[in-house]
Amino acid sequence: MATPDALDVAARLRACLGPLVRKVRGLREDGDLTLGQASMLARVAQKGPTTVASLAAIEMIRPQSAAQVVQALEAKGYVDRRTDPNDSRRLIVEVTSKGSDWVTDTREAWNGRFAAVIATELSAAEQRRLAAAIPLLERLREVL
Repeated sequence: MATPDALDVAARLRACLGPLVRKVRGLREDGDLTLGQASMLARVAQKGPTTVASLAAIEMIRPQSAAQVVQALEAKGYVDRRTDPNDSRRLIVEVTSKGSDWVTDTREAWNGRFAAVIATELSAAEQRRLAAAIPLLERLREVL
């Protein structure tokens, strides 16, 4: 089998992933958080205590926007902010037990819904091919 054209693969993958991501987001049932809030809460839970500036860089948004999202999450009890013991000018954001529970529960529910779609819509062979592609997608995610 010939090596496929990288530009064609990139274009097809982008065209597929955009709508897929939007559809996957549609599987959400966690109405109390916006997509941005849910994403940032998941980042804080994954990354551990961090700064608003770091979250802004990871989420690719302005620090002011990240600060607004953190304030909303704090108001809902999902994160706490505290002064950095090494630099009193900086605030550290960390997930609360309520926020951690939300991330775990939401992830488990979403994974269950997505797994059900995979199990019903893809054959066993297709599921194996999909599973085999995941390490490649993870590598691409790391270098982009």
